[in-house]
Amino acid sequence: MRGSVYYQTSVLAKLVFESGTKKVVRKDKSSDKHQIVASYNTMDTYRKTWNDLGFYIFEVFEIRDFEKLEPLHVEKFIYEKIFSVVSHQYLQRISSSLGKLELALNKFAMQQSRDKTYDFSIRKKIVKEAKNFKLTVDNYRDRAYDYPTHVIDLLNDDSFKLAANIQLSGGARSEGVCLIKKEQLNGIKLDKVTKQKMGVIITAEKGGKVGAINMSIETYTYLSNIIEREGVFKIDYRRYVEAIQNACRILNVKCEGSHGFRWNFAQRRVLEYHEAGYSYKESLQFVSYEMKHLRPDITTRYTG
Repeated sequence: MRGSVYYQTSVLAKLVFESGTKKVVRKDKSSDKHQIVASYNTMDTYRKTWNDLGFYIFEVFEIRDFEKLEPLHVEKFIYEKIFSVVSHQYLQRISSSLGKLELALNKFAMQQSRDKTYDFSIRKKIVKEAKNFKLTVDNYRDRAYDYPTHVIDLLNDDSFKLAANIQLSGGARSEGVCLIKKEQLNGIKLDKVTKQKMGVIITAEKGGKVGAINMSIETYTYLSNIIEREGVFKIDYRRYVEAIQNACRILNVKCEGSHGFRWNFAQRRVLEYHEAGYSYKESLQFVSYEMKHLRPDITTRYTG
């Protein structure tokens, strides 16, 4: 299917929406209006999720065509929402939206005589597991650590402390710090925001998206020396997470894993942009880029 995300979702919406259709008709499995949407507000809510999914698959998988959607893309999208900290009610709404998208795509495939069937039933399993394992919340929860340096100081391995400091200072994901090679070292650069000299590495995270990670010159020098001596910087992710959990137990604080350092980075970095004269919207957008996202609204998940 060609066209922008908004155009494609508008085409698909027309296949599953008819205002005022009676509930008895929508429940009739023999009717061609079975399971269609009858409310403008409901359809608008569903379409917002479809748009969000459309931008997500473009950002992560470089897919621009809704017809190329696979269960894996839906699964990754839902988990992305869960990791962003959402309520169970919101997650159920996303699942319902994706159910209607499945219906719309199957109708479109039939309309276009395409030999393809869409099945996004994986969404139900994920939502159920999220509830059982308490992965959702009743409301927004800030996952940034109150005193991240205290957590880092208590990590039981210097390599873990280095990885955590890189995440805290540059917003890297865990996959960006578990293995760092010599060719990723990018030297000392001037931070355009703070006007301070920073050490820079280049990482590829989340679907291969490439970007710079800033850190203090001291941290960068320490990292460079390790790579010069060992050939690479490498840590075991499982042991890294266990070390963070242990440090949080000692401090008697809620453990937010290594991702909590990324939350700290986002909140600090938005303020740095703002103090440098950028507007709030610009700050959100540029921090989103630095965190290897595209949309500014993603940053608001970290800032609350």
